[in-house]
Amino acid sequence: MNSLNVGAAKICITPKPEMLPFPNKFGGPGYPDYYTDIYSDCYVRACVLGNGKKTAAIVGFDLIGLSQPENIKANIEKETGIPVGQILLAATHNHTACDLYRPSDADSAEDVKKGSDYQQMVLDAAVKAVKQAKSNMRPSRYGYGEGLSYINSNRDMRLEDGTYTQGPEMGAYSDKTLSIMKFVDEENRLICAVANYGMHATMAFLDVDTDGQMKVSGNIPGTACEYAEARYGNGAVVIWTSAAAGDQNPIAFCMRDYDTDGFPVKAETLPGMQYQLLTLFGKQHGVDICKTIDSIKEYSGNMPVRFVEMWLDLPGQKPPKGADMGKNNRYANRRVRIPEGESLIEMTDSPEHPVSLYIQQAVFGDIAFIGAAAELYGLLGKACKEVSPYRKTIVLTHIGKSVGYIVDHASVDHRCFQAFGAVKPGAGDEIIVNGVRELFDQLMAEQETEMCGNEDE
Repeated sequence: MNSLNVGAAKICITPKPEMLPFPNKFGGPGYPDYYTDIYSDCYVRACVLGNGKKTAAIVGFDLIGLSQPENIKANIEKETGIPVGQILLAATHNHTACDLYRPSDADSAEDVKKGSDYQQMVLDAAVKAVKQAKSNMRPSRYGYGEGLSYINSNRDMRLEDGTYTQGPEMGAYSDKTLSIMKFVDEENRLICAVANYGMHATMAFLDVDTDGQMKVSGNIPGTACEYAEARYGNGAVVIWTSAAAGDQNPIAFCMRDYDTDGFPVKAETLPGMQYQLLTLFGKQHGVDICKTIDSIKEYSGNMPVRFVEMWLDLPGQKPPKGADMGKNNRYANRRVRIPEGESLIEMTDSPEHPVSLYIQQAVFGDIAFIGAAAELYGLLGKACKEVSPYRKTIVLTHIGKSVGYIVDHASVDHRCFQAFGAVKPGAGDEIIVNGVRELFDQLMAEQETEMCGNEDE
C-alpha cells in the first residue's frame, strides 16, 4: 500500500549585504581575512517524508559545518512536531560559505555580532525550510540509483622523499560513486533527490575572483544542485551530502608547482580561474546527478522509517604544551619549507580526554544511511558500508558538530595536516566500525519487531 508523502523546500542563506565584509577564520598570512562579495547563493534544503506512522526530515546546509545542531533540531521539533530523533542534518562542508562563527577574544564586537546574526539567520531558515517542505507534502514514491562522477581525487599526495602533503594523488583510493535517493509524485515529477558523493567542497577556497574579491558561493555542490533543480523545475529540490571525504578533494584543487629541487609549492592561478573551475566542475557534477536521477526507473511507495544513534569515545591526542601548531600545519601542507634542524611537531596521546563522536543511522525503506559528525577518510567510509546488511547504503558526514578528521589505519604514516587533529590517527577504525555494526543490529531488531506486528508507534 502506497502511504508515502513527501515535500521539499529550500531557503536562501546567502549573507545579507549589511553582513559584508564577513570574517573568514581560515585566513592567515597571505590570505584574505574577509568575504567581501557574493559569487553564488547558499541554501538550506529540506525534505520531509511521512509514511502514515512516522514523519522525518532530511535537512542539508551549504555550510562548512554545523555548530548548533541540537538547537536546530529542537527548534524544528518545536515548530513542526517532527521529533528530534527523526531529523537528519548534513552540511556540504562548503569552504566558501560564511562559517558558523565561533568568536574569540581577539575578534571585534562588530564581527562577533555578524557571526551571531548569521547563526540566527541559518536557524530561522532551517525551520522555515522544514515547515514549507511539510506543507508541500504530497503522495510520492521513492527509488535508489548509483552513478559515477569523475571530479574528485585522493588528496594525500606522496612526495619524492616518501613524505606526504595535500595535493592530487591519482593512484590512491578514491570512490567515484554518486548515490541518489529519489522521490517522485504521482505524475512522475521529481520532488526531491538526496545526492551523496565523497569530495571536499574547496574550489576557490581562500582565492579571489577577477576583481580581487574573495566571494561567498555554494561551491561545487551548490552549483550542481542549482543546475539540477533548474533542469527539473516544478520546485524540485536536490540535497547534496558529503560521503567519507577526509582525504578527497576536487581534482583541480590544491594543484602543485615545483621548485627545481622538487619542493611542491602551491600552484598560483590567475584571479578568477578557481571560480570558473568551480562553475564548470559544478555543472559537470550536476549533469552526473541528472543522469543518475534519470537512470532510476523502479519505485516503491512503502517506506518504513527507523532512526538510531550513539556516541562513541575515540582515543584522543594533543599537541605538546606551547607548541605552535599553526606553523606545524604550514609545514605539513608545504606552505613553507621545514627549516633544517626542525621537524613536524608530534602529537601526544591523551587517554584522559577521549573524543566523543556522534553517529546517527537511519533506514528509509530499503536504503540505509550511516551518518558521522566527523571527516572520515575514504577507506573508513568503505569499511562502514561493508558491515551494512543493506545493499543500498549511504555514508554521510558533517551531520553535527564535527570532531574533525578521522584518519584510517592505512594512512597513519602520511603525516598530512589531517593527522594533527583531536582524534589519534588509525585508532578509531575498529571502534567506529563496531559501533556501526551495533546500530545496524538495533535497526534489524526493530525491523523484525515491526514485521511481527509488535511495534508500538
